[in-house]
Amino acid sequence: MNQSQLAKWLKFITSIVAVLATASFFYMVPAMGRDLRSAYPEFAHLFWPYLIWIWVAAIPCYLSLINLWRICREIARDNSFSRPVSMALRSISRLALFDTLLCFVVSNVYLFSNMLPFQLLIPCFFVEIGGLAISLVAAILSHWVEKGYVLKEDNALTI
Repeated sequence: MNQSQLAKWLKFITSIVAVLATASFFYMVPAMGRDLRSAYPEFAHLFWPYLIWIWVAAIPCYLSLINLWRICREIARDNSFSRPVSMALRSISRLALFDTLLCFVVSNVYLFSNMLPFQLLIPCFFVEIGGLAISLVAAILSHWVEKGYVLKEDNALTI
């Protein structure tokens, strides 16, 4: 698979993820919330706080997809080891860390204000671990791409 094919494939996957995320965040989650609200009317007052939390948490996800698209564009240009790729990966790392911290803070605020059942704290914990893992992997890749870029620049100057 050459650079152009790889970039097209990655852009296709990124597009599919964006479509699925949009369907999840703006159709499936609100529909499930409405179903839960009618099944458990005692929790109906939690519909909007949870939905707003999920929508706010979606913003860094979409920003990360934009950065991933930029990386795909650089791969298509056969510019995988470049400063823009390193910066995009660093941005993804920071966005994932921000989203993880947001989840941690909001879940604890909801827990202590009796808006989050204790049983839902465990899935939140796993989401936070996943966010930390994504942040760590993106930071490591950013570092490696930056090192590769420096080596590439040094080799370009060698006769």
